[in-house]
Amino acid sequence: MNNLDDRLDDALAQIDAGRSPGAVLADHPEDAHELGELLNLAAAIRTVEHPEPHAASGRSWGLRPAAATGRPAPIRPGLSARRWL
Repeated sequence: MNNLDDRLDDALAQIDAGRSPGAVLADHPEDAHELGELLNLAAAIRTVEHPEPHAASGRSWGLRPAAATGRPAPIRPGLSARRWL
């Protein structure tokens, strides 16, 4: 593995498989400090509760995805697709 992203992915996979973070870091002494910080960050992120969208969140505003209607989304007069770029 040649970059930190690859080593991080590998380390996370090993931890998910049940290996201890200390044992994983021992395999990467050259960047154990930086990799250790990233593993701590990943562990902290995994403990955060992820909010679930409310079932009617878009309905109260009258919002519907254009794909659900089977028609393309209308373009308001005076707006071209190029103006937002």
